[in-house]
Amino acid sequence: MTVWLADENFRAEVLRGVSRRAPSFEVITVESLGLRSSADDVILERAAAEGWVLLTHDEETMPGFAYGRLTDGLSMPGVVVVPWTLSVGRAVEEIEVLELAGRPGDFDGKVEYLPL
Repeated sequence: MTVWLADENFRAEVLRGVSRRAPSFEVITVESLGLRSSADDVILERAAAEGWVLLTHDEETMPGFAYGRLTDGLSMPGVVVVPWTLSVGRAVEEIEVLELAGRPGDFDGKVEYLPL
């Protein structure tokens, strides 16, 4: 089962929607870990240490930090970038597909952009 980490300011309505449609969806928030306002590299380090796949709206900086981890030979269990412009309904559907069809290892070393 994939465990997801929702980046700061990730839309709560998307997380609630996926949780309703896919009961297996397990998500932890950056805020619940006390990492609010933490740097991207700190968030990615925690995700890597725990094997969590990161959900983020940050198209600007998070992918660069993720690729930087790979360049440095560090583990990176995956990042899924959900653009703010993607509707809530579509984001829920797309993440639901990833949750139901994917396995944790499917995301290793990848930055995926929604929609698929």
